Amino acid sequence: MSNVNQQEEQKLDSTSELNAKIRVYPSSPVSMNGLYTMSVKVTDKYNKGVPNQRVKLSVTDPQGKPVLGGDGKPQVYTNAAEGYDDTLTYSDGLIYFTPYLMLNNYQTQAGVYTIEADVEGAGIKPVQKQVEFIK
Repeated sequence: MSNVNQQEEQKLDSTSELNAKIRVYPSSPVSMNGLYTMSVKVTDKYNKGVPNQRVKLSVTDPQGKPVLGGDGKPQVYTNAAEGYDDTLTYSDGLIYFTPYLMLNNYQTQAGVYTIEADVEGAGIKPVQKQVEFIK
């Protein structure tokens, strides 16, 4: 008698295949007056929006240093932060942020800033977008 080896077919969980995309309004370059809007869209492998995701954004200056807020701490934006009634991503997978870039005494230069979005618990690498700020 011969031994027959059977291989089991393994299937990946398709729900873990998420993507994120950052958009900035107005599109780059952005005036250094500081007012701009960012959106992050979280989608599945079929490009369908994924609701109820928590997103964290951070901004670094042209030298790679975190942009500081008025309190002197790095600016980090998150939706649905603990203790707040903010929303998670909407049914279409989108969430909007309207931060005010604090170009204080230490960060007054125009240049290319990096926005990074991290989808909490999604198991995907944070995505980045370069945005040019001009005078």
